[in-house]
Amino acid sequence: MISSQKVILEITKQISNENLTHSLIAEFTDMPYIIALKAYDIFAVNQRSENVPHDHDVHAFKIFHEMSEDKNPYWLEHCPKYIHEFPKVINILSQDSVQMDLNTHLYLINETEQKAKLIALNTLQVSEVENKAILEILDVYRNLLQLFDRFEKDFLTGIYNRQTFDQKLMQLIHTSKVDETRKTKQPINNWLAVLDIDHFKKINDNYGHMYGDEVLILFCNIMRDCFRYNDLLFRYGGEEFIVGLLNVDEKGAISAMERYRKAVENYSFPQNRHVTVSIGLAKILDNELPTSLLDRADSALYKAKDSGRNQVCVASSEHSTQPEMEEGLVELF
Repeated sequence: MISSQKVILEITKQISNENLTHSLIAEFTDMPYIIALKAYDIFAVNQRSENVPHDHDVHAFKIFHEMSEDKNPYWLEHCPKYIHEFPKVINILSQDSVQMDLNTHLYLINETEQKAKLIALNTLQVSEVENKAILEILDVYRNLLQLFDRFEKDFLTGIYNRQTFDQKLMQLIHTSKVDETRKTKQPINNWLAVLDIDHFKKINDNYGHMYGDEVLILFCNIMRDCFRYNDLLFRYGGEEFIVGLLNVDEKGAISAMERYRKAVENYSFPQNRHVTVSIGLAKILDNELPTSLLDRADSALYKAKDSGRNQVCVASSEHSTQPEMEEGLVELF
């Protein structure tokens, strides 16, 4: 019989969403009734996602559903915003050699309004008591995920907060190196951008803090629309934000930040207020100290502001102090 209490005890020891999911996978795979387990991220259809990732960094919502035709209406009824992703999920499950039969159970667990976890379990024939134990475990897992999510997010804007940034910065730096698991041994280029809303103090002074808060919320909504599902978005403090761009070259990083800068510039904020953003962009160097990375990104941001604001300035990877102008509104610093 599946010991739900033992599993619940182990997963409640975890201190982050990522560790929680890894712990759940480890505990489930030790159970004799579990043949295979896969965890997936699913995003609402308005997210910038080219495909559904199939790694272990995943979440959960309710629990339900054997994979058979008569159960599909449940998916349609309760998960309409994810329905366009469903064919991709089935395709990925098949690519991952997950056998889709009546012993395959799909559990959808909402993490946020925009993101859910899909857990696919292949099991032997389980009794009603054993199935209840699985559901109890996933119910606790869902509650813990949502609790961690509230703890990690900024209350006003809904993106990651400063404390979460401090925790994830080393992870960003650690992954900015050659991936030894890849045959090509190509470097993974991660980038860190510091964003600052231009003249935000004047916005607060002229229109009040409630209007300023609305600008911050809309500013972050544009971030969610412009960046990819796996890019990391943080509110660093006040009107300053940080974006971690994952696995992209310099041209792609600059293009992403320019796309966002233009989106802010062209957005119709309330009262026809014109809002712009200055951005400092730095490539994350292998084994770079966090203080060095932030100093380079901050220096690029200050250069963008000193040069007239509403532009992207790129920090040199060679720590050069001589600015070098690029065409358009992008400056290499």
